Amino acid sequence: SHPEIRLTESLSIVIIELPKLQKKLEELNSILEYWIYSIKSEGLKEDEMRTIMKKSQGLNKAMKEVKFISLDQENRKLVAAQLQAERKFQKNEDLAYKKGKLEGKLEGKLEGKIEGKIETAERLLKYNFTVVQICQLTGLSKGDLIKIKKRFKNNIE
Repeated sequence: SHPEIRLTESLSIVIIELPKLQKKLEELNSILEYWIYSIKSEGLKEDEMRTIMKKSQGLNKAMKEVKFISLDQENRKLVAAQLQAERKFQKNEDLAYKKGKLEGKLEGKLEGKIEGKIETAERLLKYNFTVVQICQLTGLSKGDLIKIKKRFKNNIE
């Protein structure tokens, strides 16, 4: 007579009588009814299973687990190996993405530093600093500075 028994403010017991659910799949209204239907029904058809799996993530996960458990030992091993391979592939793909992103950031920072050194060298050339002084101040090589000096002179003329 009491479908719900409240033990404390946050804990209650709900009594569910499976035989009382007499609805057909298309008549179900709540997630609870879908759960009861899936527990009560033996040997759900593929289309019924798909319909139920679409209703909630929990039902979807439970149905996948039921499918897995229903397999014979050999097929369970095959499915488990496939899942493990998929997870490993996904992990490697995620790592490759993160590595590429990091490399891109580092490359951008390096280009920015080099560009900053070139701009500094050009300003120092404007103020007639010597090649040796500019190399010491910027950390650029003598060969790089000569190239910059040629480009700088061409831009001035």
